[in-house]
Amino acid sequence: MMRRMNDGWMVIERNAFSMILVHEVPPPWWRLALELLNPLTWVDSTSTLGQVKRWLHVSIDEDGTLSRYTIGEIPPRWQRPFSWEVPDGDSPRGTSS
Repeated sequence: MMRRMNDGWMVIERNAFSMILVHEVPPPWWRLALELLNPLTWVDSTSTLGQVKRWLHVSIDEDGTLSRYTIGEIPPRWQRPFSWEVPDGDSPRGTSS
């Protein structure tokens, strides 16, 4: 879990058998440049950038099965500086992905 926290994941809920983390994904530089060039932001000071968040729920069942589920999509053109994209689902005990 320390790797996830170093990648910008914040623990928002934790108990003995599960953990929920959230990760705010910053927009790329070119998206920020478009925001600065947009005249609507100068007039009414509203941003067209939405906050993109990813939620990660990790739990361990009584039989030792690790389940991992991610909610939230990063726009496809945004660069991903970290390689934390792995398939969701169950991992049987004794295996790693």
